[in-house]
Amino acid sequence: MKRLIAFAVLAAALLSYSILCAVDPECYLPSSSSTKAETVEPEKSDFVFTTVTEGEHTYLSITEYTGSDWFVNIPATVDGVPVQRIGDAAFYRNRSVRAVLLPSTLTEIGSYAFADSNVSIVIPGEGLRIIDYAAFYGCDDLRGFDLQHATGLLQIGDFAFAECAGLISDLRMPDSLLLIGAYAFQGCASAPLLTLNEGLVYIGDGAFNHCIGLQNENIHIPASVRQIGGAKFAPGESVRGTHVFYNCAPTTLSSFTVVDGSKAYTTRDGVLYAQNETGEPAVLVCYPPNRAGAVYEMPSSVTDAYELSLGRPLHLRELILPDAFTVYTELPENYLNTGSNLSVAIYNKNALTSVSCTEGSEVYATRDGMLLSHDMKTLLYVPFGAGRDDVLTIPDGVEKIELGAICASTDEPQGNRYTAKRIVIPDSLVAVGDGVIAAINTQSWQIILSPGHGTLSLSDGKLVRK
Repeated sequence: MKRLIAFAVLAAALLSYSILCAVDPECYLPSSSSTKAETVEPEKSDFVFTTVTEGEHTYLSITEYTGSDWFVNIPATVDGVPVQRIGDAAFYRNRSVRAVLLPSTLTEIGSYAFADSNVSIVIPGEGLRIIDYAAFYGCDDLRGFDLQHATGLLQIGDFAFAECAGLISDLRMPDSLLLIGAYAFQGCASAPLLTLNEGLVYIGDGAFNHCIGLQNENIHIPASVRQIGGAKFAPGESVRGTHVFYNCAPTTLSSFTVVDGSKAYTTRDGVLYAQNETGEPAVLVCYPPNRAGAVYEMPSSVTDAYELSLGRPLHLRELILPDAFTVYTELPENYLNTGSNLSVAIYNKNALTSVSCTEGSEVYATRDGMLLSHDMKTLLYVPFGAGRDDVLTIPDGVEKIELGAICASTDEPQGNRYTAKRIVIPDSLVAVGDGVIAAINTQSWQIILSPGHGTLSLSDGKLVRK
């Protein structure tokens, strides 16, 4: 009855406000030598079914919808056989269906099941266990999918609700949920609230990437979460995530909290980290974008950072690295950007003026806001606000510029623009890769280079090799 009432309310909203939806799902059904299937078309039905037999259990899977109704009530049974699955691309590019009521017998929504359709509201049943890969991908106009109705849901697949920009339901995970796939809710730009359930075990890469409409001031990480980002259930010390909470609640999120008893994650002053065996912060997972304070000094035990873990901080101006942090350029395969682990952690949308080291550091040095190796021979990172008097002077003695040390400019607003107007290249520089040269040339700098430089020269104001 509650599901029918909820559906009636949301259906009325559909009619009153002409809410439309576009979905882009995809489906995967594992094959099995013990599975037998045949196509069945019950008389006077708008559904095409496949009968699936697994051992002694037989059920129906919807393979196609041929009707033109705006409201579809999926039957619980047909001739006494339960309807258990919506098959791969069953409603793919369907333009008529706007509202779907799922029966309690339905356990799985297949990959791309509603791909590029106009569905606007879906009421799940308590029997739903799996939402497969990209099941609702690209539903720009999907308004309602109340996850709390799916009280038995175990898994939300990769890209399941990705790019559902119009989804206005809270992302309140049901208590039963175990797994949230990679990029599952990426681009759900209208969802107002994220709540993670105790019992959740895995959160995939980019799961909440670009959820810009979230109004969370805090995100609570349950103690049950064993892994955030990276290949599912990879060894803990090898996990490096990407885009997990990037641009998520960008104007409000000021802190994370982790439930006491977690063996995988911890926080310090609202910042989220993967912890080491002694419970100390080891890897930066996410720096909350609205965290107060202009200076962030990483704890001394932090050795690494997730990709985009420092992306889009509103107030941060100075980052201080501990000696334990190692800068490297051989990035994990799941990372989407190139450069160093430091440069892809910071990314581009920020107002940093300094990336420095702790006093007495034996690993790093700093000059005019730039981070260098301790011997001052390798330039490791140049923040957008580095330099002085509109001039970015790479120190004499620098022999190498590390990949990612200088960011390439983009055409995006607020993207990758340095405040300095000129850059001075020292004669000592001999090791500079093509990627670094390209990045320098994308900026609007006046490049100052000695005519007698040993390896570089200028051509039409751009840096080239001799």
